[in-house]
Amino acid sequence: IMKKLLITMMALMLMVGISASADAATPTDTINVTVTITASGVSVVVTPDAWAISDIDASDSPTTVGIGPDFFTALNDSNASEDLTLSSASSDDWTFANTPGADQFGMNFSTGGALPVWNTIDSSTGGELATGLGAGAVRTFDLQLEAPTSTTVGGTQQTIVVTVTAS
Repeated sequence: IMKKLLITMMALMLMVGISASADAATPTDTINVTVTITASGVSVVVTPDAWAISDIDASDSPTTVGIGPDFFTALNDSNASEDLTLSSASSDDWTFANTPGADQFGMNFSTGGALPVWNTIDSSTGGELATGLGAGAVRTFDLQLEAPTSTTVGGTQQTIVVTVTAS
């Protein structure tokens, strides 16, 4: 009987031990953290930052195609998606216009690489280069100048500024 009682007590102790370990607190728990990173200010970096066109004739339309694959690169240098637009301004002696004329030039852009489809950089509204360009993403593009049909300042170098704006 004593052996039977001892075996029964050991069995009960073992069951209590198992029961106690099953009821013990778990050694780890989790915390759910919800956070949103505040978008930094918009930022765009364009490379290269210049295009030197040699002497041209009136009505010429030089492009950056062939100078390098996708000659310009606009990098979204922020941590949020951006829209990119292109605009241009008149030079000292030429007026920026949608249609070239006497002392009037036009500017176009393409994102088509070696097979460009030219889009006008509108003199009033600009041109949409990219919509929803992700953080760290790039948009490559080429430019085309539509030279004036005639000019009163032949032989005078003109500097035309094309601006890429992120919003």
